[in-house]
Amino acid sequence: MVTVFRTDRYDRFPDSGLVRGGMFYLDGNKVATCHSRYATSEVFVFLTGVCDAKVDGMTERFVVDEILYVPAEEKHE
Repeated sequence: MVTVFRTDRYDRFPDSGLVRGGMFYLDGNKVATCHSRYATSEVFVFLTGVCDAKVDGMTERFVVDEILYVPAEEKHE
């Protein structure tokens, strides 16, 4: 079975009990606070724009259709 999530109808993917999903929007020139997730990793899929992401002190630029994997407990912003 395949489920298609439409970003024009939802601002957050539903929780399944096994996988937690969500969408995060960041206006230009804004910075997300530095944080980490205890015992869970995060995957970011860039849908629009350009983003400079900092993980464990190292910064890299991401563009549309690129993916960033952040291991559990890694500080990122």
